[in-house]
Formats: sequence, structure tokens, C-alpha cells
Amino acid sequence: MKKTNILRVTALILVAVMCFSLASCVKPYGTSDNAIIDLGDSDRFSRKELEDAVECVKQKFKEFTGCNMTRIWYDEKLSERELRGRNCMRYDNSVVLFSDFTTNKYAASEGFETDFEYTDWSWELVKNENTSNWQVVSWGLG
Repeated sequence: MKKTNILRVTALILVAVMCFSLASCVKPYGTSDNAIIDLGDSDRFSRKELEDAVECVKQKFKEFTGCNMTRIWYDEKLSERELRGRNCMRYDNSVVLFSDFTTNKYAASEGFETDFEYTDWSWELVKNENTSNWQVVSWGLG
């Protein structure tokens, strides 16, 4: 009976150690669930088009390990200025969104400074002419 209890306790300890080891290796995905969204007004895009563009950016942001998006917005004048500055070839099907996000210790593996707030991060998206789906084609600080 004592031997069985010792084996059970040993097994439980091993399982706990393995779970802790695995959990410490997992790097959190980029999160944007609580981001403030401000789409402003647009003469170029419908509200639905801009909402779809935001969702596309949020999907891409999941690749930003250790980052938490705090705000994402659209400003038509800023977007147009960015597109002109980039000599965008498909202006009618392109948009630039902006975001702010914070980083934690895992962000260093992605090349970001840890425990830092990035502001005015830009996201250039192009709409596929056949499917009308947005695709993020570039991102970074302006």
C-alpha cells in the first residue's frame, strides 16, 4: 500500500513538473480583443469595409508574440497621405490603419523592445479585386 501511494505521489509530481515546463515554453500570441476601435468617417470606404480591414489586421496581429493592441483607428486624411507617400499602385483598393500596442518580455523574440508602448504603428492593406477580401501587405512605424 505504501509503495502504491509513493508511486502515485511521484507520478503527480512528474505530471505537475511537465505541465509547468510546457506552460513556460508557450509564448502568448498577440492580442487585440480589448483594443479600442475608432473608424471615423470615410468617403472612400463603407463602415463594413473598414470593419473587415480591422479584422484582417487583428488576425495578422496574432503573429506579434508578446504584444497587446490597445487601439486601432482609421483617419482618412492620414491614410491618404501615407498611401501617397508610399507611391501606392492600387490606391482605390488600399487603406492604411493605425494602431497602438504594448509589449511584454516575449516581444523581444520578435525584435520589439520589451515593456514598451508603440504608437502610430501603420498597417497597409490591399483589397483583392476578385474576392473583396483585405490583405495586410506592410506594417511598421511611419
